[in-house]
Amino acid sequence: MGKTSKKISKKKSNAFKSKLKKLKKQLKADKSKKLSAQKALVAQIEECQNCVESLQADLNAKKTKVKKGKKAIAKIKAKLNPAKAAKKKAKKKAKKKTDKSAANTTASKSVQPKVSTIASVTPKTQVEKSLAKKIGARKSLARKASTRKSSAKQPFVRKPLGTFQPTNSVSTAIDINTTATTTEAVPPVTKTTTTKRTSKSKTNRPDNLKRVEGIGVKIEQLLKADGIDTFKKLSKASFDTLQGILDKAGPRFRMHKPDTWAEQAGIAAKGDWETLKQLQVELKGGLRK
Repeated sequence: MGKTSKKISKKKSNAFKSKLKKLKKQLKADKSKKLSAQKALVAQIEECQNCVESLQADLNAKKTKVKKGKKAIAKIKAKLNPAKAAKKKAKKKAKKKTDKSAANTTASKSVQPKVSTIASVTPKTQVEKSLAKKIGARKSLARKASTRKSSAKQPFVRKPLGTFQPTNSVSTAIDINTTATTTEAVPPVTKTTTTKRTSKSKTNRPDNLKRVEGIGVKIEQLLKADGIDTFKKLSKASFDTLQGILDKAGPRFRMHKPDTWAEQAGIAAKGDWETLKQLQVELKGGLRK
């Protein structure tokens, strides 16, 4: 058995070696083919480049010929119509002059300082000095007048009644009792205390009936439409009344059973939420598990 297994393994290894040799030969052949294809492509690219260069040279030669032909035509036209040729030359000269003048002006603007700065540096004449003095005097007079007006227009301050001193002879005849009544201490103003709202408004508010296990949004709407909008009212409602509300709503609501709704509502009305949670652990869809 051992000899036969060795023979089989040798045969397998020989077969693999032969396959590897074949694959290597194929790879070499493929590489040689690719190299030859690459060389052919490079040769074609070089030929194309040479063609492009020759075409460019032909184009340049044709362009030069066209230019020469245009010049020759222009000369012939000038000979035939000398007036038009003279006009064209004059236009060209005028354009050149305008371009040169624009360039000179831009250069002079960048180099020369502004006229206003030069004028500020130059010394003032006697006439200008006298004018400046007159203007300064007028400004000072205007300022003084404005200060007088502002001092004259002081705000009126109202004096208290006790310190009023009458100046006319008629006002002295007023009794002293009248001034005494004005100077009496005014009683302090008591703040009006706003009474808090009674707890009745809180009790009248509708409760969140969805806290009861088995009651959803639509069932809550049905109960509130029938007048059951608080936990107290729900705790007092009987099983038959609740089932009747569900039966009226349709077959979608008949599958819900209000067995423990009143019990849960009674606990919620007391505000004992911990016991309610413990009870709801034992429930599923409002029914005991």
